This record gives sequence, structure tokens and C-alpha cells, in this order.
Amino acid sequence: MLIDQSWEEFERQNPLAKFSFYLWGRVSVLFDIRIEILQCLDNAFANDLIAHESLSRAEMLSWLWILGAYEVVRTMCQADTCFSPEAAAKLSTLKRKLAIVRMPAAKMEKIGKSIPVTSGRSAAGIDLRAYLKSRDWYNRVGKQPFDQTGGRHCQTNAKYTRAT
Repeated sequence: MLIDQSWEEFERQNPLAKFSFYLWGRVSVLFDIRIEILQCLDNAFANDLIAHESLSRAEMLSWLWILGAYEVVRTMCQADTCFSPEAAAKLSTLKRKLAIVRMPAAKMEKIGKSIPVTSGRSAAGIDLRAYLKSRDWYNRVGKQPFDQTGGRHCQTNAKYTRAT
């Protein structure tokens, strides 16, 4: 019987592939995205002036990385019996930490509340609410801010905008 030594070496160096080759592939993508995020951040702050395009790209990729990393860890936590108790505990801790940053990114709302995340978290420093007001994004009925989710009217206060 012939054994492919290169495959054994691959599995030794990449134990996650033994668990799930597909999941290992997703982790490889996350590593590539991480590298691009760091390159974009280096480019964004390489000079006295911030390179907006690079900073914006880093922010967009960070969003994808957060969502992807959470889903990989969530999948691994569901199969916790496939891992040592130590690894399962570390994965569970990591899942809780990722959930803290995933919620605002994935749901576009604050954790535990149906309150939208404000534009103040924009890496590019764009205040979307002020931009929309300056662009006259109001509908004609009662000067209510226009809600992009189907034209419903929104009630606005200083803390958040809520569709009614």
C-alpha cells in the first residue's frame, strides 16, 4: 500500500483540514483577507494624509472578516466533541468575543436592542445622518426622513431612527 507522504504532511500542518477540508478552505480565505486588511491599513496611513480608498477597503474587508470568522468558529463550536476539551473551551470563548463585534456589523443594530448602529462607527468618519440631511433625503409627506426599507416613515430622535 502506497501512502502519499505529502498528504500526511499537509494534514499534520493543517489539522483543521482533517476535521473539514471545506472549513479549512474558509479559514485560508480569512487569512488572505487579514493580509489584505493589514496592507490596506498600512497604505492608508503611509503618508501625512489618510488614503481614504485604502481605509475604506480595510473597513469593508474587516466586515467580511468578522462575519466569516464568527461563522467558522460557530461551526466548530457546534462540533465541539470533535475537539479536545481545551480547544472547545477556547473556541467557545472566542465565539463570545467575536459575537460582540459581529452583532453591530451583521445586524446593523446594537447588541440586545433594535436600535440601529449610528454612523459614528464609520472608519472613514462619515456622518451619514448629516450627509442625508444635507442631500435633502426627505419624502414629501410630513417632512419625515425617508426609510430605504420600502418607503415607510421614520420617527427620529437624537439617539436613533426607527421605522414605523
